[in-house]
Amino acid sequence: MMEPQNVIARVPGVLVVEDETLLWHLLEVLLEGAGFHVVIAADGKQALEGLSQQTEDIDVAVVDWHLPDLGGVAIIREMRRLRPNLPCLILTGESDPGHPLIVGVPILHKPLDLMELPKKLRELLELPPGQTTQRPAS
Repeated sequence: MMEPQNVIARVPGVLVVEDETLLWHLLEVLLEGAGFHVVIAADGKQALEGLSQQTEDIDVAVVDWHLPDLGGVAIIREMRRLRPNLPCLILTGESDPGHPLIVGVPILHKPLDLMELPKKLRELLELPPGQTTQRPAS
């Protein structure tokens, strides 16, 4: 008879790429309160370094449209080069970003509906509403 294995569910990790300090603090508190582990990057370089160093800890990325070094689309393209199936979401304060987006990457507009972001991340991760744990840790 097989012994049951101990399965430990893990908290999904969110890489937030945002250069506005006040907003990234708000997003960190909001997402941690909603049951996510949050990693912050203030620009594209930090985001790509963080993703390559914390591969197993990042399950989804939230990327600002305008950043000091790279735009959100360029960052997501590079992230997808490193992790082709990484779910991503773009944040923008513009009603029309002005150039083509990446197919399949949803956009949330600032100012944010604070309950919409965790809901959208759960959808991207295919988690049921209210569930905060993901696949078992390996």
